[in-house]
Amino acid sequence: MYICPHCNKPGIGYVRKIFIGLRFPATCKACGRKVHNNGLKAMLATLPIPVSWVVTEFFLDKSLFEWLLGIGVITMVLLTSFWVPLEKESKY
Repeated sequence: MYICPHCNKPGIGYVRKIFIGLRFPATCKACGRKVHNNGLKAMLATLPIPVSWVVTEFFLDKSLFEWLLGIGVITMVLLTSFWVPLEKESKY
């Protein structure tokens, strides 16, 4: 589990962190407060998917599309898991 930025205890599940967004915060299981991903880094973490599409569309054979798309998805999940930090939910 990931550490909650509010209580500094493990409270956010691994799969849940991948699907957290600014509009879809997660609730910490330890303290019950809301957390979300860093918006800019979360958007940058999705870039491997369109990049893999562009590379196969314009530079490589189309038969490699599924492989590169899979690599793009795996890269996105890894970036979201390890590079995108959790933040306290902001009130706006």
